[in-house]
Amino acid sequence: MHLVVVPIDYSENTRVLVDELRERLPAPQTP
Repeated sequence: MHLVVVPIDYSENTRVLVDELRERLPAPQTP
């Protein structure tokens, strides 16, 4: 799992993180 430790857009960072998790864990779509 690669995490970006850069002060970028938080929304984008969260989106990438959620996407990474969804790839490994079959979790339901959470807003």
